[in-house]
Amino acid sequence: MNNQSRPSEHQHKIRGFAEFLQTTQASIIPDPYYGGEQGFEHVLDLIEEASDGLMKLVVKKVQP
Repeated sequence: MNNQSRPSEHQHKIRGFAEFLQTTQASIIPDPYYGGEQGFEHVLDLIEEASDGLMKLVVKKVQP
């Protein structure tokens, strides 16, 4: 998504899913299509880790 497809007052709200990774250093969640079965396993691991990180952020923001 490019910066011009959303209003400037909302740009700070958009984050990449990889930003929620907690232990893995990656700037993106890659496309697993060309990585064979191992590529899909790797991407699933990244998605699960990022999902945990996102949920921790949400819980932190909604709990007083």
